[in-house]
Amino acid sequence: MVALGSNRGTREANSGGTSPSSRIFTRYQAGPVLYFPDEPALAGGQRGSYVFERRTVPPNQLPPHVFDSHMFLLVLGETAVPYRSRLNGRQIIGRFEPGRLRFVAAGDSLSTSWNQPIDSILVAVQPDVLHRALGDDMLGPSLELISKAVLHDDPTLAHLTLALQSHLETGGLGGRLFEQSLLTAIAAHLLCVYGSHKRAANNLARSNLLPRWKLLRIEEYVRNNLARQDLHLGEIAAA
Repeated sequence: MVALGSNRGTREANSGGTSPSSRIFTRYQAGPVLYFPDEPALAGGQRGSYVFERRTVPPNQLPPHVFDSHMFLLVLGETAVPYRSRLNGRQIIGRFEPGRLRFVAAGDSLSTSWNQPIDSILVAVQPDVLHRALGDDMLGPSLELISKAVLHDDPTLAHLTLALQSHLETGGLGGRLFEQSLLTAIAAHLLCVYGSHKRAANNLARSNLLPRWKLLRIEEYVRNNLARQDLHLGEIAAA
């Protein structure tokens, strides 16, 4: 289980309001709408690549909806919250437990209800990001990611998500190259863990695009320094 901090101290990176490109949208029958209408505590992203939102979501009952992006949620806080969901019509009953994740692939239908606030990070990744980050030759035309809506442990994705949060909290002091490296690492991880295209995953494992030693060093550094208030993204990049 990943050790997670509270929401206190999170910087308001969007005190002047966030632009539409920095918000997560979903589609209902009536068309696309903001996934959650209220302003997140922290938001960021790259147009056409990804959107990041740190927020506490109130109790709600969301009817069936579809994301055009791959979307994952990391539960924070200290309280487990029961939920009921349907993924493509299949019922799922469980709890939003701190440190665990939910992954929903683009195009899948999801509905969820819960009755307590949930402290969380939500990240939407455009499908094209995987091709841009990893290359069409590596992925091939039949790439497909498989939703895992049951809350589950994924320490690597959790650490990368928290590193991305640290990058945004500092106003991007790590630089665009560091941000792009994190996005490439996330894309590679999504493919390896949630991808159905075994050949592409095997090609990625054999490639030099994302050296495993470098990813492991970044994960270890982030894990050991998450509690520091003065953590600099340049230190992580040099890890």
